[in-house]
Amino acid sequence: MADKTSRCSSPYCFDRLGVRIILSLVACIALTSVAGLFRDLRHNRRYIRHREGAKASSQAAVLRAYLEHEMFESGHDGTRIALEAVRGQPNLEDLLILDSKRKVVRALDRKMEGRTVPSPSADGWDGEFIRMDFPIKAKKACYRCHGRDKQLLGYFEFVVSTVEAYADLKRWQLSHILAESVSLAVICVLVIFIIATMLNRPLSALSAAMAKAGGGDYSVRVPENVSGEMGELARQFNSMAGKLEENRAELERLHRESISHMDRLVSLGELAASLAHEIRNPLAGIAAAIQVLQRDLPAEDRRSFVLTEVLRQVARLNKTVDNLLSYARPAAPVMSSVSLPETAARVLSIVEPQLRKQNVSLETDWSGPVGAVTADQGQMEQILLNLCLNSLQAMPAGGRLRVGVRPSDDGSAAVLEVSDTGVGIPADKLSSIFKPFFTTRAKGTGLGLAIVKKIIESHGGRIEVFSEEGKGARFMVTLPSGPAA
Repeated sequence: MADKTSRCSSPYCFDRLGVRIILSLVACIALTSVAGLFRDLRHNRRYIRHREGAKASSQAAVLRAYLEHEMFESGHDGTRIALEAVRGQPNLEDLLILDSKRKVVRALDRKMEGRTVPSPSADGWDGEFIRMDFPIKAKKACYRCHGRDKQLLGYFEFVVSTVEAYADLKRWQLSHILAESVSLAVICVLVIFIIATMLNRPLSALSAAMAKAGGGDYSVRVPENVSGEMGELARQFNSMAGKLEENRAELERLHRESISHMDRLVSLGELAASLAHEIRNPLAGIAAAIQVLQRDLPAEDRRSFVLTEVLRQVARLNKTVDNLLSYARPAAPVMSSVSLPETAARVLSIVEPQLRKQNVSLETDWSGPVGAVTADQGQMEQILLNLCLNSLQAMPAGGRLRVGVRPSDDGSAAVLEVSDTGVGIPADKLSSIFKPFFTTRAKGTGLGLAIVKKIIESHGGRIEVFSEEGKGARFMVTLPSGPAA
């Protein structure tokens, strides 16, 4: 992995986009140039063949007319003289006079006389030579030597060399190839320069900036003085980096505030625990003294009723102190395997009298396969009891309480749901109901739901609330399933 990374960090690595684009463009330009070069070469070759064929045809026509004239005027003896006369004509390699069976009768190259030669090809080309046949037809002047029976006396065959023309073609091809190669090299250099200027440099700057941003330096910026998509990409990166920098500053601020808030909560918890401890002992003494006084009074004495109310308020204060201690210094949970349906059944048996008193109907649902959770049995009962009492307090004129236990969608957790048809929770207060000392009731302490949330989180779970004012509330507790540790 390290070797691959170091290899690809080179600016000439094939994995780089600029190198790929340059190679692709160079390859396309090279293929186009080579294709054009072959097209030009093929065209010029055809042109040379056509030109040389036309020149050979013109030359052969002139020589044919001359030879026919000499043959008709001077006979066989004049033929030899005429052949010698045309020797040295430009590009004329050989000139043959054939009989009707293509046997050589006269030739510039006398070694060819007496041989039989094949007919030339349809286009007349034979390698670097052009062979052209012209028939010799009998005329009146020929009757004295050949008689009247023969209409075809033979052939004139002209062999014209194209060696010089092909030499010129090869020189032209070489110069054309050199010119194409130089042009291709210049174009490639221009392409490399343009790509490096317009793409590779901006991409390198962007890559370096992204590496710095990945390392946590969100203050990095890239130049935006590039047009097109690269400029837009640079602007988008700068915008993203700016937002990340703002978000990090906001997170740091929130983190500092959170730490400060936690410190204040810790101090407040310690102070609350200390105050609760100091209040608890005097409350116990006050309750004991009132009970002693109450025993000395007749039952029908008005003062006895007053003392009973005082005892009730002392009990309420003692409960508040207990809640405060539970939140400030929660007891360490004793983990075991807990069945939520059984726990729910026990808690509901406790609140059943209150349900009947408030005319609240009960609906339960734990028929699904729910695994045991690893939890503190007493704290699970405390959670469910607090939620049920909270729902009952929201339904003073009656309603419906629903308690359900089911597995989570992925089966990894157990879900406990408590819902009611009470007054509901205002939307602006939903985010605050789990905060310590926050309450919507005049007689509430604001610690019940805070204690519930703290217990649930200590068990690795979470609690959510869904409510609409006037339409009740639903609390959903999710606890991880599993055997006891």
